[in-house]
Amino acid sequence: MFQRLAGQGDPALATGLYGEREWDRTPAQRDAVWEGAVATAGDPGWRAQDGLPAKLLASRRQELLEPALLSPFPEVVAHARSVLDRRAGSDRGAGSGTRPTGPSNTTPRKNRQSWERHPWTTTELIGDFRDKGFHGTTELPAAPGALDWDALVAEHRAEPFRASALAALWGHPDCPQELVLAAFEANRNNTLPDGAVHWPMLASPTLGMLEDHALSKLLGRGLVSGAVPAERVLRETAPARRILCALPHGHGPVRDALVAQVARLGPDLAPWRAVYALLPRFSGTVTELVDAALAEAPKHRDKPWPKPMGPEFPSRGTSIGRAAWLYLYDAAGHGTRCALVEHMDLRAIQQLLLWHRPSPELRAYIVRSRGASALAGIASSWDTRPEVIEELIPYNESEVNAALFLHTDLTPAQRRHVLSGRRWRDGGSADTPAADRPDSRPRRPSPFCPGRWRRVTRPAPRRYGPHAARSPHSPMSTSRTTRRAGRSRSAWPRTSRAHCRTCCSRRARW
Repeated sequence: MFQRLAGQGDPALATGLYGEREWDRTPAQRDAVWEGAVATAGDPGWRAQDGLPAKLLASRRQELLEPALLSPFPEVVAHARSVLDRRAGSDRGAGSGTRPTGPSNTTPRKNRQSWERHPWTTTELIGDFRDKGFHGTTELPAAPGALDWDALVAEHRAEPFRASALAALWGHPDCPQELVLAAFEANRNNTLPDGAVHWPMLASPTLGMLEDHALSKLLGRGLVSGAVPAERVLRETAPARRILCALPHGHGPVRDALVAQVARLGPDLAPWRAVYALLPRFSGTVTELVDAALAEAPKHRDKPWPKPMGPEFPSRGTSIGRAAWLYLYDAAGHGTRCALVEHMDLRAIQQLLLWHRPSPELRAYIVRSRGASALAGIASSWDTRPEVIEELIPYNESEVNAALFLHTDLTPAQRRHVLSGRRWRDGGSADTPAADRPDSRPRRPSPFCPGRWRRVTRPAPRRYGPHAARSPHSPMSTSRTTRRAGRSRSAWPRTSRAHCRTCCSRRARW
């Protein structure tokens, strides 16, 4: 989208596309603005007082003027070259410090559009790293043995490299551990590059400052590569709830280590309930969490699930404590998982079905033990996949159908089926057997009080009819007054005897 807008060469959009600060846009994006301006340089809008060229003529900021050397306007190019040359001269003149701002041994760029440098030697690489006026990317020499790592370590000890330089070095497979640790400390708030992982990184206090996605990436890379053992991670890294959510659970050694810890909890609910209660505020490791849960288990014996909650529509994802508990639950044996399903609240079952993909055997056991209505939590989002909807409709469960109707993108045929109350067989609606159809006809009101309020009692239909969206007995009804009327079974207006006969005859025909 940005490239398309920049290519239009619209002077009214140029200022916003170009940005006003260094971090607003990349140099390549600013170059794209000038490329689009070449075709429309004759537009009077470029000469406006609040246009992009006028603002650049009043600016002396290097990050804005360097891309302006590609501008199709000579006065802007002359101003940019004048300011940049003056600044480069002042940097060379201020040579009293130990390191000049622009060293002479940097790799020259072919043109202003080339924001990459490709040094061939370690000396050129160090010079590129020290060039504070360069904000592009530096590619490391690819030839084997081209880098003198001892010289790079000594240079870093004399004066630490910038975070971008350390990140580039970290991505090299031969980067020494000292530079890797320095890069990790310098880039903790940025995207971590693909590089080696060492155990001191996991023992550093910086580990707790990482975002969840960065922690997951770091642990996954270290565990899959074998640089850090899974048992040691569970034993020495904290907090447990973040570590459990960041582990690569599909990796064999990680799963084996978790299975060994979960086996200590057993199939009884008490220790699992203790884990659930401890997780949100527990600051220790996974091993310490299991030890604390076993010690607290007697306090949780013969108690139900703490603070049970129903399914969420739409589901906003799992909290970090509940997600960590479910990861431990996934590592338990099939018998333990079946025993715990009978005690879990519907919110936990919903998140288990949505985000953890239990086995078909466990899902079948959930349906047998908790009823098919427990699957209603799966139909919690408009983004529910069509194949999931096709799996849920054949259950012919009223709560599941209501969730599908309200929260998923049903096809017109599926929506009509849910409203009709018919059974779903072989990919389509089928007639409900006469024996299973409820008697939905209301009793005739008493003729002795034709003009009074009448309470008509009729059994609420088990499934949905054509008028289910308006029926007070339907859970799809959203009106509070209508729901109250459905509960009281008193929804008949004050009317005459003839009108009552007409109404009842219509319902009998229906």
